[in-house]
Amino acid sequence: PRVYFVNFYYPPLARSRRCYHYARALADAGFRVTIYTIANPSGYFNKFIEDPDNQISDPEIEVIRLAVPRWWAAGELLYAFGLLSCPQANWGWVLGRALAERLRREPGIVLSLYPPVSSLAGAAWAAKSTGCPLALDFRDEYAALDSRGLRRWRTGSIYRRERELVRAADLLSVTTEPVKESLVARHGIDAGKALVVYNGIGGEMPRVRLNDFSRTPVRFIYAGAISGHQKPEIFCEAWNLLNSREPALARQASIVFHGPENHYVRKHLLPRMNPPHMVFGGFLPAD
Repeated sequence: PRVYFVNFYYPPLARSRRCYHYARALADAGFRVTIYTIANPSGYFNKFIEDPDNQISDPEIEVIRLAVPRWWAAGELLYAFGLLSCPQANWGWVLGRALAERLRREPGIVLSLYPPVSSLAGAAWAAKSTGCPLALDFRDEYAALDSRGLRRWRTGSIYRRERELVRAADLLSVTTEPVKESLVARHGIDAGKALVVYNGIGGEMPRVRLNDFSRTPVRFIYAGAISGHQKPEIFCEAWNLLNSREPALARQASIVFHGPENHYVRKHLLPRMNPPHMVFGGFLPAD
């Protein structure tokens, strides 16, 4: 059977190599894989960076790149104020139509990966309109992440959107047991419909004792996306709190941040940093 894998983030975009390995695993399992991804991602506040070390070509995986109308900061601003369900809504509209057209010619299994939620919504619409099975990889709790800040007034509609997506799917995957339990309880679905696929780390993390690094310098490295969802500035606040209570211990620790330099970095992260104990190293290619 053919799997239509909807994935906004796909090589050569930075931080997307795992998505190729996901597709490669499906191909190795005997599925014919077609990727649906965006051809021209753009944003004003959230930058999309192409990684020169992330150029991947695989003859066994078909990749369809859909061009979408550019609207620069408009989508992000409308989303921030709760007027759109997703800053990449233009991608969801184009995706839904193109995927449905292909499914009518060649039915298959639809698999969609979050974020953004428009990937889930476009895939769900295409699957429903053609009667094809749908699997959604939620990873984290979409509604819990999306109903914060200026968007809190839309909490009800955000949870209704999540319910529609959860109930439309034939199979769900999330990254932790608590997320699964939350979705099952909140939307009254069968627990067997949701699978837990750990995001690289499973089980309980080992605890670190103070005397493990009280005499030896320790460097903490944050590498990944930097936005209001991740809030990496909490590391700065933790170091500053430690410095106010145990300055000698705080001087043993340093923090290095790696990620795209964007509006969030300039407004929220850099002002909280305390050099030389905190350094912003910018974007690093995959290799």
